[in-house]
Amino acid sequence: MKQKRTVRSDTPIHWLPIDSRFINPLFSFGHVRGIAKVFLTIEMTLAAGVVTGTLLLVVLRLAS
Repeated sequence: MKQKRTVRSDTPIHWLPIDSRFINPLFSFGHVRGIAKVFLTIEMTLAAGVVTGTLLLVVLRLAS
């Protein structure tokens, strides 16, 4: 029987502007296996980038 590995996220990553302990729960998909987990992580990262870019464009548009 395989034992589940647990990733400890108690130590923060200092160069991130946000608390890095929140990243692991957001990107943990216990029921997703294999290549689907990779594609799901990429999709969520790109979606977060789209939201961030949209907010940046709105701020730039309001500033000008």
